Amino acid sequence: MRHGIWKCLVVTIVAVAGLSRPAAAQTSEEPRVGHRIRIGLPDTVRFSPFVRPGIWVAGTLVRATPDSLVLHVGGDNPLFVARRNITALEVSEGRSHWRSAVTHALFGGAVSASATYIVDHAEGSVQGRRVALAAGTGLAFGALLGALSPSEHWRKPGR
Repeated sequence: MRHGIWKCLVVTIVAVAGLSRPAAAQTSEEPRVGHRIRIGLPDTVRFSPFVRPGIWVAGTLVRATPDSLVLHVGGDNPLFVARRNITALEVSEGRSHWRSAVTHALFGGAVSASATYIVDHAEGSVQGRRVALAAGTGLAFGALLGALSPSEHWRKPGR
């Protein structure tokens, strides 16, 4: 059963590759007024050794000028942000029950199957049936979780 780990690895890589997005060249497409966007801003106060310093701010685009963006984040006062300070910009694609269900199901199935395989391998008794049962349980639980609590999906402008 030495080839079993390679099969799991190949299945996991294929699933992750299917979820990844292709790289796109930068374009001059602008988000339109009224779209929900999130912007990345530099943050020099917090420090984390493995994460690029910065914060995300999400809101509705009220106005765009050549040198700034105006967002409605909440409350009465809009947020004015200079474009030179923006490190990243993404546009909301909304919340999708189906997309969240599929994403969570694939992740849950892969994690459950991998964990079961690793535990069984450590005990010296890998059984395909238990790994398959764990994958199915992870798929079902992940799909239910994703469908009940959909997450907002973001894309970079120009796609």
